[in-house]
Amino acid sequence: MPKTLKRGIELPEEVADQFMMTDDMDVRDAYMRLLRDKGWTLQSIADAVGDISRERARQCIEGIGSRKAAKIVEEARNRRNKFVIPDLPLAPEKPKPEPKPEPKPETLEKLRELQPKAFEVRYKHTKYRKEAEQYTKLLWKAHKVEGVSVYRLAQLLGVTHGALQSRLVRYGYKTTKGKSNAYTAVKYRKSR
Repeated sequence: MPKTLKRGIELPEEVADQFMMTDDMDVRDAYMRLLRDKGWTLQSIADAVGDISRERARQCIEGIGSRKAAKIVEEARNRRNKFVIPDLPLAPEKPKPEPKPEPKPETLEKLRELQPKAFEVRYKHTKYRKEAEQYTKLLWKAHKVEGVSVYRLAQLLGVTHGALQSRLVRYGYKTTKGKSNAYTAVKYRKSR
């Protein structure tokens, strides 16, 4: 069901004209009650009446019941006025966000396979060095070629995005002006 606007709405000009042609306060209050029952705001009703405040509109509306108001307005319609009760304006539809890029399933599967070994690499040891290189290269490919954000990759891999960012800096895929030890380049490494 489409949503209706609730703020900053104005009643159509024909409603204000109906209020101007009405001298009978009971008919005016009954018409205001029917508009309020339809969902129009007190401010929009007060603006259409023209010479009352929002609080006065509330007082007039509370002074009459819905059934009695409907009966009074129906009798007044038979005389000369239309007393239309317009529907509330519809709110514009919010645009749907574009889907965020996801890594290819085979890339994600390979990253998850390499991740435990890549995390075991320490200092200058060669154990799992090749897997760490391949893991970082795949991260870069997923980020740059497939267009996946580092944050999204971190979510999918169960690590922080800072860990992935610093890994990409350490392995030479990104640059930074940061002074943290987390950004220290990996030694004994072939250039990419």
